[in-house]
Amino acid sequence: MKTTKNILIILTILSFTCQVKAEENYWQILKQIMMEKTPETGAKYKEYMDSLSINELIITARQCSEELDKVCPDSIFCERNVGTLMFFYYTYLQKDGLKNITPLFQEIENRSLTNFWRASLVEFLGDNDWRELMRAEQLYSIVDRTLVIISDKDEHARLRYEASKTAEDALEQLAKNNLLADPVIQKKLESGGQLKDLIKEVVNGKITLSDNYKQSQAKTMEYYDRYAQTLLPVLNEPELKPILQRGVLEGLTNSLGQKIDSASLGQQIDSVVQVQDVLEGAVRNYHRFDEDRWSYLIQIGYEDLHLPDSNDIAQNMLSDMQNKLEVEKDKKKKYRIKDKMGSLEWTIKQQKLKKPDDPNAAKDKNKDKD
Repeated sequence: MKTTKNILIILTILSFTCQVKAEENYWQILKQIMMEKTPETGAKYKEYMDSLSINELIITARQCSEELDKVCPDSIFCERNVGTLMFFYYTYLQKDGLKNITPLFQEIENRSLTNFWRASLVEFLGDNDWRELMRAEQLYSIVDRTLVIISDKDEHARLRYEASKTAEDALEQLAKNNLLADPVIQKKLESGGQLKDLIKEVVNGKITLSDNYKQSQAKTMEYYDRYAQTLLPVLNEPELKPILQRGVLEGLTNSLGQKIDSASLGQQIDSVVQVQDVLEGAVRNYHRFDEDRWSYLIQIGYEDLHLPDSNDIAQNMLSDMQNKLEVEKDKKKKYRIKDKMGSLEWTIKQQKLKKPDDPNAAKDKNKDKD
């Protein structure tokens, strides 16, 4: 009896060892196939990818990410590394069709995995080709999960940035789907209408949408409010990383634009004034932000907030950069300052080139009156 028990234990250990070894070899096998430059490489690649289960595919990509992270500890900032994971991006689509994204959430929420892998998955979930295939409940689930990441100060800034972009992309897809499901919009599209033109007609009140649309859009707008409310305190975090500054500013600005458009449909949006106030504070206290963000900040002042003293703020920005340039001795740093000044000057110039009879200018003027 004891001998039989020992044999079972040995078999169990061997089985576990073989399983671990097989898992450890997934990426190495795939990498070896991809490194072969022969006429048979394509067929061997397809055969191997077809043989992997969904779980094995995830393990393969995870192993790939771990290897990249060892080679480049800052791999989360290496855009080219994301390209290495495109085998996963396309194969996961083909195998699953995004019917089940729960395994991806489990990977993203596992802090023991590399930030590069987690951030890549978040980015994939916000990609246009992926999100167009998702159901509404999946998109709402993405927003729920990404808002948790955005608000977590202990998460990597790049991961939080990707979360803010993906949440925004998911909300954009939901708003688009709400429109496409409306019978009036469907009929006009079948008659040759363009969605972007129809959206303008909706915003201008020329098209009346169904109650079903308003109900669906009301839920989406509640999520937009949650998104904005999540971003607002992040903007006031001390020593906010430049990449996260960018994500939060873009998210709030786009959220504000979405809310203004929806307000014209008669929907009540609670956070518009709060978002406007926070963005105005950011523009006026531009020193809190990385100089790379100044050009975008003043653009917000001009185009989204229509601040009457936008020109004065822009000139103050230029003056501050000029003063910094004059005392800087390092040639590379001087070049970067000049580059930032050039970007800022271009933004100011574009605003001055806008004509009073420009339709966009007229629209902005009307917004101010409202």
